[in-house]
Amino acid sequence: MVDVETALPKEIKENYAELHIHLEGALEPELMVKFAKRNGVKLDTYDVEKIRAKYNFSNLQEFVDIICAGSETFMESEDYFEVCEAYFKRLQQTDCNQVEAFFCNKTQAPEGQNFSIPFEGVARSFKNSEQNYGIKSKLIYAFERHLGVEAANKCFDQMMEYIANAPADEQDLIIGVGLVSSEKPFPPAPYAGVYERARQAGFNLTAHAGEEGGPDYIWSALDDLGVSRIDHGV
Repeated sequence: MVDVETALPKEIKENYAELHIHLEGALEPELMVKFAKRNGVKLDTYDVEKIRAKYNFSNLQEFVDIICAGSETFMESEDYFEVCEAYFKRLQQTDCNQVEAFFCNKTQAPEGQNFSIPFEGVARSFKNSEQNYGIKSKLIYAFERHLGVEAANKCFDQMMEYIANAPADEQDLIIGVGLVSSEKPFPPAPYAGVYERARQAGFNLTAHAGEEGGPDYIWSALDDLGVSRIDHGV
């Protein structure tokens, strides 16, 4: 049997990258309880171990439900900052030295959180990650497919407006866009328009496909959205 760790070329072993992490999914139960109490959000339970047990999910929708419940406790930019800092501290204990993380608004529905609230906190952590933790980091802005194309376009507009007026050290933090959340019954093709806008703006393109949906979802992400990376793809 090949020892993969030993067989890897030196340049690869020295450049481990995490390419599929959702910042909302990186929320630990301890922080979820802290945020809920701080922001006045009611939880089914405030028992950390009972919350942790819920992460033993059996399908994608259960996982999405857990992420959504946790993200309901995010209210202020400081909350996002604390999640990112906790994530980098955990990542620092591994050999990983680069990350490209998905993030999105607390919700992208019409009445949802403005882009600036999460991004100010996330950017404050990410732009200093190499200095503070020795980890290079970039962001992929994620459209929540179950909320529809209109919400995706609205959020893209907010993102572009914010970036145009952001400090110089924050303008290049977002390097791509992605398509996340419940796969069925939300195929990739309807998002071709907003993906074309992102392509024209110079962003890299990726999409979740093939975890719930079949091969047609993967082909559509490649052919209709023109992505260069597939997330899941099973």
